[in-house]
Amino acid sequence: MNKTVSRTITYTGADKNPASVTQTGKYQRTATVDTKTGELLGYGAWTLVTNTDADQTNDGFTAITSPKILGYTADKDVSAVVLSNDEVSNFVKNSDDQAVTYTSDGSIEVTEPTDPTQPVDPSNPDGPKMPTITETDLTQKVSRTITYKINASNDPNKPAAPTIVTQTTEYKRSALVDVKTGELLGYTAWVIDGSNKLVAVTSPKLENYQANPVNVKAVNLTSSDVDAIRAGTYDSLDQTVVYTFVGKVTTTKDPDGGTTTITKNPDGEVTDVNKTWPDGDKTHVHVDVDTGNETVTETPNGKNPLPTVTVKPGGTVSVGNTTAHNTEPDGVVTLTHTPENSNESFVTVVNKDGSLTYSKNVGTDVVKPEVSEQKTSQTRFNVSSKLSTVKPSQQKLSATKKANKQKLPQTDEQTNQTGAVIGLSLLGMILSWVGLKRRKHDEN
Repeated sequence: MNKTVSRTITYTGADKNPASVTQTGKYQRTATVDTKTGELLGYGAWTLVTNTDADQTNDGFTAITSPKILGYTADKDVSAVVLSNDEVSNFVKNSDDQAVTYTSDGSIEVTEPTDPTQPVDPSNPDGPKMPTITETDLTQKVSRTITYKINASNDPNKPAAPTIVTQTTEYKRSALVDVKTGELLGYTAWVIDGSNKLVAVTSPKLENYQANPVNVKAVNLTSSDVDAIRAGTYDSLDQTVVYTFVGKVTTTKDPDGGTTTITKNPDGEVTDVNKTWPDGDKTHVHVDVDTGNETVTETPNGKNPLPTVTVKPGGTVSVGNTTAHNTEPDGVVTLTHTPENSNESFVTVVNKDGSLTYSKNVGTDVVKPEVSEQKTSQTRFNVSSKLSTVKPSQQKLSATKKANKQKLPQTDEQTNQTGAVIGLSLLGMILSWVGLKRRKHDEN
């Protein structure tokens, strides 16, 4: 009821022979059966089942034109064969196989630019001369550029786009020249000279950004593709990778008069803190969510950024007027800022979930003593008092208390005359009383 037959066409004789071709034919026939007795009465004719595809490998033994190879001539094309009913029934494997043989046309293969004044055959200097073949005829460079673009967003930490990637692959081919006539017969197929450099490229990762495409595919060109590129009819190989911000940004107006902007990645982890202080100074903290390390960049108001420093979890670093304490892994960072010429510090705490806590410290307040020269007729004294420090929880002292003083009207000298007079009077009275008691004792 069904039968499949095949033949194979092989090619030989050329430097690079075409691949063999195998053709198949699928045949079907009907059977006639007596409906009363079930006896097989006979068969119908074999019918070839054809296909609607573009190739000629499964449509029976159709005609095949032998591929052309530069510098060679095929001895034949393979003709179509229509099998009779008996030939299908009695088909023998390999009985219809065909062999095509190529012979050289007497051409030479040229791989280098030629000198048109030189003969094709060096042994025949008076023979035909070489055709003009240039380096451009034999080589071709194919390049592509991969450009990276970052879409606009509200990301305050927008990164720089990755560096442009340029890839170049070199192709080569040979020219075939007729030895007898010097005619340029044509060129061989383009092949890669070395290795293919148009390889796949993984798009660089940017934190909080999604690349599209994630991978730029490799390019593998055929010889006809290279011809199209030379003719300017091939689509551009250039690629553009576009990055879209996928993080979340929240900006808060702080009670200290500044602002704090928190950036989180799609997993909800804090990756960046941007704090603008009331005095205009700015602090940027970037968090490495894998290690917990943080980089701190301080930008004083109206000035260039200070060098970036790194602080590990649990560590503290001071940059400019700001101190950053890395509170990973339990928190994110505590920032303390003391403006110039101020004894007040503003504190912003960034918690693990990105929430903020604020406080204000009253800093050290130094009380300056009043120092004055103390004069007497003989000696000069310098009087000073100790400095006192106010803790952040204490109120400021208004001023230093002054001791009560007396001054002589003419000399401006400090004295304590009243105390001296009273002391001398008491001493005289005691001595008189002691003398009186002693005299009474002597009389007795």
